[in-house]
Amino acid sequence: MFLIFFQLLLIAVRFFSLQFYTAIKLFLKLQIISIMKRFLQLGFVAIAALMVTAYSSKAQTTGTVTLNCVLNNVTSITIGASFQTTALTYTTAADYTNGVTTNQTAALTAISNQAYSVKVIASQDLTNNTNTIPIGDVTITPSFTGTNSNITCTAKALSKTVTNTIISSSVGTTSQAYNLEYSTVGAPSSDFLGKPAVTYTSTLTYTITNP
Repeated sequence: MFLIFFQLLLIAVRFFSLQFYTAIKLFLKLQIISIMKRFLQLGFVAIAALMVTAYSSKAQTTGTVTLNCVLNNVTSITIGASFQTTALTYTTAADYTNGVTTNQTAALTAISNQAYSVKVIASQDLTNNTNTIPIGDVTITPSFTGTNSNITCTAKALSKTVTNTIISSSVGTTSQAYNLEYSTVGAPSSDFLGKPAVTYTSTLTYTITNP
């Protein structure tokens, strides 16, 4: 009887020992899996941190802009409204003997971003019906206020056949004003004598070119 009891006890001990061993083994396995998961999580966190650090180190901290300055040629000439009609008026005997002069201050304005020339030509002789006075009797003299070695002004007798250059600038200018003087001083008096006392007219065309 005692032997049977002892054998049953031994079987029970073995059974429970096996169950305990299995439980312990399962517990340890679960712990190992949990620890491995934690290590994996920590590993992912570390990798993510390294990636963020690498990205941050490569992040763009500067930017560039292409700035263009586009220059277009601009050339223009303007005759002041009050100077678009002018007259050489003969009033006295001295006028017929010596000729007359009229001055226009800042009558012409030239604008150009490049070197330029201003030229002038007359449409015809000074004319009234069939009566004429040679346009070459009138001299045009440009000038400007101040000094500028880049600008050359040249007096020219007006012509109806030749476009004369009266202003030359080796550089561009912004709103450069020029005075214009019209004069018959030095012209033959005979060209003005024996003519009807009327107004004689011609149209002058000023042109700016580069150069």
